[in-house]
Amino acid sequence: WVAPRGIVAAAVASVFALRLKERGVEAANRLVPVTLIVILLTVTVYGLTAPWVARRLGVAEAFPQGILFAGAASWVRKLALLLQREGIRVMLVDTNRAHIREARMAGLPTYAGSVLGEFTLDRIDFGGLGRLLAVTPNDWVNILAVRRFERIFGRKECYQLPPHHETDKPGARYAHLHGRLAFGERCHAALLERRLREGFVFKATPLTETFDFETFRARYGPDTIVLFRRDGDGRLHVVTADEELRPQPGETLISLLREPEASNDSAP
Repeated sequence: WVAPRGIVAAAVASVFALRLKERGVEAANRLVPVTLIVILLTVTVYGLTAPWVARRLGVAEAFPQGILFAGAASWVRKLALLLQREGIRVMLVDTNRAHIREARMAGLPTYAGSVLGEFTLDRIDFGGLGRLLAVTPNDWVNILAVRRFERIFGRKECYQLPPHHETDKPGARYAHLHGRLAFGERCHAALLERRLREGFVFKATPLTETFDFETFRARYGPDTIVLFRRDGDGRLHVVTADEELRPQPGETLISLLREPEASNDSAP
């Protein structure tokens, strides 16, 4: 349906037009214009209908929810595993072979190479992926990755961690270059890694009428970092630094939290 069309027809039509003109065929001059019109119409029709056909065949999604992670550090792999268990497609890209090896052993899809590499866009399967999350330890790599993938996912769906330098105010120095800052203004990689060492875990928690967001906050404490929310339609939303978080019953929160000590209270 999306195969190249018109290349051979245009070439052959010009040759036939010349031969027919030599033989005195009056309508020979019309052959090339008519062929070009047919090519233009078919390309237009196929181009406009290709997304619809792809969705009907089940090879494309109208609103892909998957995440392309630029970086595959330990905390990224743990988060990706949880997202994968929740039915969200993930893809991890990293130049660190040890990170890639650990991710593959855990059953995560990976690409060994630079997110900025020349052939990266050609070798990654983007099926089901709808956003970029740049989480490498290098702030400039994250910025450049966001800029590169804006043309694929759109600026709205390109995220990066805030700068990890404690002396930097996120968004102040290179705000015009940043993607959307994921998770929180100070939620850099070093903080996430430290929380995991302190015993925090990634967890998906469904909200209900009886276990709403206020109850969630009261149970897990103020140090909990909500990373994603999944609405009732199954769409995944990255929590950003500029977002006022107001999740509703029926949504699922994916967070970095510390499990409370055993008690008689019950929670999802």
